[in-house]
Amino acid sequence: KPKNYTEAEKNFRRALELNPSYKEAYYGLGMVFGYQKQYELSDQYLSRALELDEQYLTAYKWRGIVRDELGDYESALKDFSNALDLDPSNGDIYVRRARAAIKIPRYSDAMKDLDLAVRFDPSNHRIDLYKADIYLNLGKFDAALKSATSALEKNPRYAEALSTRATVFEKLGRIDQAIADLTAAIGVASYRPERFYEDRAELYYRLNRFQEANNDFKEVLSLDPRNTHA
Repeated sequence: KPKNYTEAEKNFRRALELNPSYKEAYYGLGMVFGYQKQYELSDQYLSRALELDEQYLTAYKWRGIVRDELGDYESALKDFSNALDLDPSNGDIYVRRARAAIKIPRYSDAMKDLDLAVRFDPSNHRIDLYKADIYLNLGKFDAALKSATSALEKNPRYAEALSTRATVFEKLGRIDQAIADLTAAIGVASYRPERFYEDRAELYYRLNRFQEANNDFKEVLSLDPRNTHA
């Protein structure tokens, strides 16, 4: 730190000049491009690392993450499953596989993975968040509220859980609490806070509170000028 992707890429490529079979350098390049959201390139380098070592657990994990970002959820599930074949007690990978399954959606499979994750990583607050997402999508709002609140008990500064709970509160007609949670999410978000400004703006818009919605959309554009939704 601070991150210097150009320098990192230069050194990984130099390592490959010295040893073209150095799998860690391919993995490193995959991470360099992944962090910069250049997911296609990241996939290629992680795949090369796996060609060199079919037992490379972390490469399966991160290629699964990259393929999830690319929207190739079936391939992501396969990568996470390969990683779990190598480490069946890895709670984090169960959680990541569940997240991909939710997007397909395969809620039953996702819930099974989340229940397994509790055994191996009980303090992982994402387990409760993803359960809340499942319950929300199934219209089980009371269960969704309980799970989102549980995630926040484990991590009170969990912006994503605040946003999800705000959605549940809106479904339950508890508008003031929904706005309060989105405002709290904006305050604690350390990564892309514009997401939560946008969520609050859309809530204000649904409530016909157009001036407040407009103010939040302006904040979104100030933080992310390329945002086409705002």
